[in-house]
Amino acid sequence: MNNETVLPEIDVFNLPVFADADIWSMWPSDKLNDLADDIRENGFDHRYPITVAEVEGVWMLLDGRNRREAARIAGVIPPIIITDIDPKLAVHRSNNQNRDATPGQKAMAFAMVFPNGVRGGDRKTDSFKSLQNDLTQSERNAISRARYVLRNSPMVEGERYPRRCLDVMNGLISLTEAYELAQQDFKDREKKEREAKEIAAKRADLESRYPDLAALVAEDRLSLSKAIAAAEQADREAAEEAARIQREEDDRLAEEDRIKKQEAREESERREARKTSWFHQFSLLLSAESLVANQAQIDLADELKGTWDEFSAKYMFEFKEARRRLRSLQENIPALIQKFEAMKDE
Repeated sequence: MNNETVLPEIDVFNLPVFADADIWSMWPSDKLNDLADDIRENGFDHRYPITVAEVEGVWMLLDGRNRREAARIAGVIPPIIITDIDPKLAVHRSNNQNRDATPGQKAMAFAMVFPNGVRGGDRKTDSFKSLQNDLTQSERNAISRARYVLRNSPMVEGERYPRRCLDVMNGLISLTEAYELAQQDFKDREKKEREAKEIAAKRADLESRYPDLAALVAEDRLSLSKAIAAAEQADREAAEEAARIQREEDDRLAEEDRIKKQEAREESERREARKTSWFHQFSLLLSAESLVANQAQIDLADELKGTWDEFSAKYMFEFKEARRRLRSLQENIPALIQKFEAMKDE
């Protein structure tokens, strides 16, 4: 290769492993011993040298951990090849091409090497463009799920990757299983965060509205849950009392409204009765037009001298009462005319 140079002087057995190359598990001892036996009998296969590179001033092993370990067991110094291409890309290519891995493991390896995708200056290189463009839609989908697992799986302190991702790489669980577990973790985490916010809000509400209960909690004399329960009970009782008061007020207003309507109906009935009576009396007055407006009828009374007793016996009127009524009528005629004329007003 044009960009590779063989440098046998490098102490391959003491080279640190590039972090991205360390995501794959080492072979079991029996498989390493089988390869070591083959190396003793047939020599190291020079078609698969150990790939190394200088990363930030430090020489590191990029590919060939198992072959190096088998060579160490066999007592053979393996050949090395150095590359100057991006170490992440080199690890990806060697692992993707040379390992008998499932699509899920390859997707997880890609996600762990490129957790945020190919970004920044990496996109400008032909190698990284090819890396992106060579992915099938199925591979893109699997990588997306793997990144989801990487982002949403619990981390163990001191480790670089979540244990769940390493379990996928070691073949202990499939990517699909890891994805489902990560989804459940995400839901559980959201639930816990939501519950924590609710508790924080309740605590703040407790401190604001029930400082006595909050003080007991602060002094460890009452648990937060019991304090919240007591506050909620007090709220329920207050709400019930407020509802009772409101019902009583509604009943009082309804009774007042009923009484007002009853009084209005009764007043309307009385007014209607007064109007009917007045109309009747006024119509009687107007019906006496032949008596009060016809001088001949008035003069006829001259012939009725001495007949009062007969009139009184027939119509049951006392003389004094009759005279009072006629004088009252005489006094009220001007006002009566005004009322009459007012009946025509709009």
